Amino acid sequence: MIFAATLLIFLLLATGMHIGVVLGLVTAILVVNNLRDRHTDAKAGKRTLAVRLGARRTRIEYALLIAVAFLVPVAVVATGLGPAGWLAPLLALPLAVQRVRQVWRLDGVALNPLLGGTAQVALLHALLLAAGLVDQLVGYTAGLVLGGDGRAAVAPMDLPLLADAPRFDLVETRPIG
Repeated sequence: MIFAATLLIFLLLATGMHIGVVLGLVTAILVVNNLRDRHTDAKAGKRTLAVRLGARRTRIEYALLIAVAFLVPVAVVATGLGPAGWLAPLLALPLAVQRVRQVWRLDGVALNPLLGGTAQVALLHALLLAAGLVDQLVGYTAGLVLGGDGRAAVAPMDLPLLADAPRFDLVETRPIG
């Protein structure tokens, strides 16, 4: 029972870190938006973080959000809190570095493509992290198909008796990965 509770806590911790990392990347999209709009926001009296911090520190904020998203998985693996699969998002690092460089070079409406570009980084990071955490795929095929009542998929087979159901034999099993 203690092992199960410990495992559950670990899974919640790992899931929380995963969600936190992805939320940080999604926040980076908002940072790009606020960086782009900081001049018009200031004129309109809006006191967004980008207006308060200024362009340079807002760009630093963006770079830090991206950096943390890639450092957390490394820290998780380095401390033994997670499997090596947590490192899969590092495959998205070149794209993330490109986006950070663009944020430092561009301004105003030229930042518009980086809204979607940052979303690409977030999506790729999340997909790679999720894929890296998959350690086992399990497939199951029933050896017997039952019934037609209420089951549209087998109803055309007209199976009034269990003895009439088709039987299947296991032909081959093969590990993958």
